[in-house]
Amino acid sequence: MMICGCVKIIPLQFQPVSLDQLTRSIGSLSPMSLLWLYMGYSPAYAAFAGFGETVGAFLLLFRKTTTAGALILIALLSNVAFINFAYDVPVKVFSGTLLLAVVVLALSDAKRLLLVFVRNQATQPADLSFPLGSKLTRIRKYGKPTIVVGACCLPLIFAFTARRSLTLQSPLYGEYSVEQYFANGIDIPALVSNAGRWRSIVFSGRETIAVRMMSDSLRNLAVVVDTLNRHISAPRHESSSSEMSFDYSMPMSDILHLRGLNGRDNVDIVLRRLDDQKSSRLMR
Repeated sequence: MMICGCVKIIPLQFQPVSLDQLTRSIGSLSPMSLLWLYMGYSPAYAAFAGFGETVGAFLLLFRKTTTAGALILIALLSNVAFINFAYDVPVKVFSGTLLLAVVVLALSDAKRLLLVFVRNQATQPADLSFPLGSKLTRIRKYGKPTIVVGACCLPLIFAFTARRSLTLQSPLYGEYSVEQYFANGIDIPALVSNAGRWRSIVFSGRETIAVRMMSDSLRNLAVVVDTLNRHISAPRHESSSSEMSFDYSMPMSDILHLRGLNGRDNVDIVLRRLDDQKSSRLMR
């Protein structure tokens, strides 16, 4: 639970909406993708949910607050487990097991909870004694603080480190519309019948691009952008036995010019960068 909470506080599980995601239609999204976009749009809301999970998990680390932590997590995990089933998220068994675990922890105090919250009667304090031998007591003196600090800090360090690597943007970041597309010296017009022609391209992540074809299909490709040699290369993809390889230039701040090989075709492509803020109301 501490890990689940930390990856929400530091936006790792639900990452902010990326530029390439905004170019997709809602109908192309899976239920899980729709949920991830919804949660990722507001890092503050995701952090709020993660804070509740970390607080509940932290309270489980101490006998006096175990019941309080279990009650908090029952409320949170009931929602999480139901969402996983409703949006077909493939961790249904995992979330259900966590929910069952905290229910079992709360059941140890079921009688006292019933007296206080249902019957409005006083109850006696629980016996939290846990006698240990002198050797185990010494081990616990240093072992438990180490476990508590590790349980709280290691998930945060992991989430922060992983988050840094995922926030790297492409040097050519932006959405570009294809204004001219020449293949083997022939000007390919922007017609739906020209399925192999590009309509637009999105540079978002450090090593990925999303190409929208005239047929409205979307290709997500891994690329390497070499800013020193002004070269873009991509591995082989499903539509061709050859690699994509382009030299690029930017004669104007909003114009990107690509020359090179796209599959078996020598291409010359002129693209114009679009205004991100105007193209989508979900851009921050």
